[in-house]
Order: sequence, then structure tokens, then C-alpha cells
Amino acid sequence: MVLRSEEDIRIPLEHEPNTARFFIPAKCIRELLVGNAWLDFSILQLWCTCMHRLCISRNRSKVFGILDPVCLDFNPTDPSTKSKVQGHIQTRLRDLNKVCYLAPYLFK
Repeated sequence: MVLRSEEDIRIPLEHEPNTARFFIPAKCIRELLVGNAWLDFSILQLWCTCMHRLCISRNRSKVFGILDPVCLDFNPTDPSTKSKVQGHIQTRLRDLNKVCYLAPYLFK
């Protein structure tokens, strides 16, 4: 995929009728694809929403786009954190019969 245009990319939001238009700047898409800079987490969430729709439209509905570490209540000082997080992920994937792709997330 090559982004040569400097125009913003329009994202249709069928599930949100109150939002008439939503655009992602071409610069943000390039940053996501090239990896020159960290993107705002909301851009990553929107990207995952778009990928989720694409997967569903192609009959690949058993895909998770991202697991947010904040939702996992990650505590690096707790020695049992690793097993708790692994157990949570395994349980969720087994119960929902999903495939999971983990994405890195930088804590500050």
C-alpha cells in the first residue's frame, strides 16, 4: 500500500449515525505503516475497528485486533501478574473461540 496523497482518508462509521464524517490524516496512516513514530492509542483503536470490519467482510470474524494492556490491569511489581494475565487471555480466547494478535503498547 502506497500513500502518496496528502488528503485525509475518510472512514465511514455505519454504526454511529450521529457522526457525519470521520477522517484520519494521511500522515498518521503513514506513521502506522512505516513505524516512524508512536501513534495515539485512539488511532490504533480506530485502525483495529477498520481491520475488524475488513475481516468480517471477508468471512474472518474470529480475529481480535488488539488486547489493551490497561484492561489487563498489568502491575509489574506483582510477581503473580504474568500468570494472571496469561490465564485471562487463555480463558477469553478459549471461551470466545477467537484468534488473537498482540500489539505492543508503551507505558509511560
